[in-house]
Amino acid sequence: MSAALPGLPGSATDPGSGPAETAALDGLLDDGGAARVPLAAALAAHRDLRDGPDQDLVATLVVPAAAAAELATLLGPADLGLRVLLAASGPTALPDLLAARSALIDADLVEVVGLRLPLPAGPDPARAALALLAGLDATVPAWITLPPGVPAAALDVLAGDGAENVAVDLAGTPPAALAALLRDLVDRDLPFRAAGADGLGRGASGVPGALQVLCAVRAALNGAEVPELARILAADDPAGLTSVVRRMSAADAAVTRAFLPAVEVADAPTAVADLRLLGLSPDTFS
Repeated sequence: MSAALPGLPGSATDPGSGPAETAALDGLLDDGGAARVPLAAALAAHRDLRDGPDQDLVATLVVPAAAAAELATLLGPADLGLRVLLAASGPTALPDLLAARSALIDADLVEVVGLRLPLPAGPDPARAALALLAGLDATVPAWITLPPGVPAAALDVLAGDGAENVAVDLAGTPPAALAALLRDLVDRDLPFRAAGADGLGRGASGVPGALQVLCAVRAALNGAEVPELARILAADDPAGLTSVVRRMSAADAAVTRAFLPAVEVADAPTAVADLRLLGLSPDTFS
């Protein structure tokens, strides 16, 4: 049975009708297809999204740093204005990203809008954060992926810097830790990008989807505490989530999205189609 979610403004048993406030969903989805299919196929699917009626729902194409040189060879006139988020992992993440940026410098069709890399491992995460910030090039925003259970001292370093943002691995962070981390990020005014979602809702893996994360941020901004956020992130019934998205005012949506610029989904075309099925896409009613 559908149930409203405590601590979540606008959550109701009735999902409502009509499209969502445009600001709530505009550019919500990072396209993570390049991590699961060959890059040429991922680029082709992303082109279709950019040319489709729901193009405003998609933010960037997430490209592994190691694939940047290949991307440069695949680009054509149809890719003019392509927004790319370069992602790296492992101990050589920063050098890999800088090399990837260099591979795309001459690709005038592409706009590299951000770099995503992990917070380096080590016994002192706060010191690691300081060292990483010192080595970053401020010309492109960096999104620093936080490990599960990252200590408050490291968050304070990142919040105090003010120039960079953080990323959250939905698939790699245990549910209780994810709710606590989200609460900590909102308390510190740290915007974050989310990665690792299967789609809009929780898949078979139990990982929260884009709607759960969007609604959890909305609730955190309204003062919801960790137990309430955990319940929102674990919600399976779309009614209690879609009702929230439909009831967001333009101001509520703008503040929520300022904290959550985008959620990377593994299959962006399916996520876009699901938004249409839920009736949330503005194009559904145009």
